[in-house]
Amino acid sequence: MRTDTTKPETILIGPIPPPFGGISVHVLRLKSFLESTGETVSILDYTKRGTAREVLRLAFSFVVLFLRLKIKWLPFVGTRPSVIHVHISAARRYLIWGFLFRMFTLGEACVLTVHSGRIVGEIRKMGLTKKSFVSWLFRGFDKVIAVSEEQRDTLKEGLGIPIDRMEVIPAFIPPSEVPTKRRQPSSAPPVIAACGLLDPVYGYDVLLNAVELLREKEFQFKVNIVSYGVDTDRYGGSIKRRCESLGVHMINSLPPDEFINFLSGVDIFVRPSLVDGDANSLREAHWAGARVVASDCVKRPEWARLFPTGDAESLADCLAELLATRRNGAGFDQSGQEGERVKAVYREILSSGAKEVENQRCPC
Repeated sequence: MRTDTTKPETILIGPIPPPFGGISVHVLRLKSFLESTGETVSILDYTKRGTAREVLRLAFSFVVLFLRLKIKWLPFVGTRPSVIHVHISAARRYLIWGFLFRMFTLGEACVLTVHSGRIVGEIRKMGLTKKSFVSWLFRGFDKVIAVSEEQRDTLKEGLGIPIDRMEVIPAFIPPSEVPTKRRQPSSAPPVIAACGLLDPVYGYDVLLNAVELLREKEFQFKVNIVSYGVDTDRYGGSIKRRCESLGVHMINSLPPDEFINFLSGVDIFVRPSLVDGDANSLREAHWAGARVVASDCVKRPEWARLFPTGDAESLADCLAELLATRRNGAGFDQSGQEGERVKAVYREILSSGAKEVENQRCPC
C-alpha cells in the first residue's frame, strides 16, 4: 500500500542513448518533462549488458531498486519510489527479466509503455503457453500504455488486457531545444528525408524505388536518410550501395538536438515502414514543420499523407504532388500534450489508494 506520495519520485526503466533511437530519446525527454514539473526522476537502463561489468552494474541497480521498494528504513538506498515506469520495444526482450521484475514489484505502482509495432506480430505468432505468460507479466502493471490503437486492440484481444487498464498515448514529448537551422530558400532543391534502423521493416527499398521513379521524371530534389545503431548485415550493405548509386546521402546516429536541427531543414519527411508503432520521428518532423508522408501499416495522425504499405508507385505519386506544391516552412507545433497525459496516468494510480494485486500463480 502506498502511503507517502507527497513528494513523488518516478523511476524510468528503459534505454538511454547511445544508440539514438525513438525509445531512448523519448525516455530522456520524458525525464526532462517530469523534472520541469518539479518531480524527482531517475533512469535505470536495462539495455547496456554487453560486458560482464555491465551485467553486474545492471544486477546491482535492480538490487538497489528492490531495497528502495521493500526496506525503506535503510538510509543508504534513498527515498522510496512512488511510480515505476517501464519502457520496452516489444515482448521478446522483456521476457528475459520481466518475471523477476514482476516478483519484486508486487504491490507497487507500475506503468508499462510498449513502443514497437512489432509486438502485434509477436503476439499473433505466440503459442498458448507463451501468450499466457506474457499476459501474466503485463497484467502486473496498473496501467499499460500503448502508442497506437492497433497495439491496444492486440493487447486486449491477444493477451486479455482489460481496456480500462490501458491508455493510448503517442510516445512523443516535444523537444525543449529550438532548432537553429531552417528550410532552404524556394530556389533550392527540396529535401526529402527518412530515418530509422537499417532493417527491412523500415521500408527503405520502397523509398528508394520511389526515388528511382521520380528521377526518371526529372524531379529535382535531395534525399537524406538518417540511420542509427550498428549496421553489420547484408540488408544494410545493400541499402548503402543503392543510396550511393542514387545520390542519396546517409547520416549515422545524429544526437537528438542535431536531429531536430536536421528536421528543421527538411521539406518532406517519409515513413515508409512495413510495420510500425507510433513513430516518434514522424511526430518530430511534423513538430519541426515538415510535411509528412507515411505508409498506412498502422493508423497515422490526421496530418500525415498516407500511401498503401509497400507500394513504391503510390509513394512516388504522393511525393511528386508535394514536390510540385512547395511551401514555406511552418512554425513549430506546440500542441502536444502527451507528457501531461502520462502524468495523469501516474496521478490516477497514486490516487487509487491500495493496489489490488493479481497474486495468481504464474501460468507457465
